[in-house]
Amino acid sequence: LDQSAAAYEKLMKKAEAEKLTDMQAICLSRISGLYADKFRLQKESQWLDLAAREYERAAKLASESRNRNVEGQILADWAMLYLDAPRSNNDLISAQTLLKKALARCPSDASICAALGSAMLKTGKNPLGSKYI
Repeated sequence: LDQSAAAYEKLMKKAEAEKLTDMQAICLSRISGLYADKFRLQKESQWLDLAAREYERAAKLASESRNRNVEGQILADWAMLYLDAPRSNNDLISAQTLLKKALARCPSDASICAALGSAMLKTGKNPLGSKYI
């Protein structure tokens, strides 16, 4: 995980130098996913908190890039963080909010649809409300 994070950091710096904001966002999102993996392995909540903070930064970068596909994918990945390790109902609510935003950004993206399906399985209901059934 550490080698992967270092490689993404290197790519992110190159993307920053070339002013590729969407690529920076993708790299940061992948790093966030690695922090989530560390949480799954070590069960230390600091990794989950760090992953959430970095997903937030990645989402801001994606928004600045105006690349709706990247923004939607990052929001869906962030939602999956909360769905995979919910600490409370607040995490599930946050996941639903992020999925709604992701769907608004890129309604045809397969990763967003997969995240929506996971949310439905984990919560037993449609996270977008009954009007989408």
